[in-house]
Amino acid sequence: MDAVVADFKKDLRPQVPQIAQVLPQPVTSADVLSVEIGDPESVALIRYSGDTGEVTVRSRWQEEDGRPVIFAAEPAS
Repeated sequence: MDAVVADFKKDLRPQVPQIAQVLPQPVTSADVLSVEIGDPESVALIRYSGDTGEVTVRSRWQEEDGRPVIFAAEPAS
C-alpha cells in the first residue's frame, strides 16, 4: 500500500483510503485502457476488476519534485 500512496501528491495522500473505497474488493486485475501524455498533465484510464465488480478510474498526473504523481483521481463514467 505504501507504494500506491507514494504515487499520490503529498496533500492528497490522506484521502487515498477514501479513494480506494470505490475499488472492487479484492482487486484481482487492473487494465490500462489509455494514457494521454500531455503538458502539464497526463491522464490515465485504468479499469480495476475484482470479486465485487469493476470500476474505471481516471487519474490525472503532474510532475512534482522531479517525478510524476497523481494529483486527482475519480471514477470515470
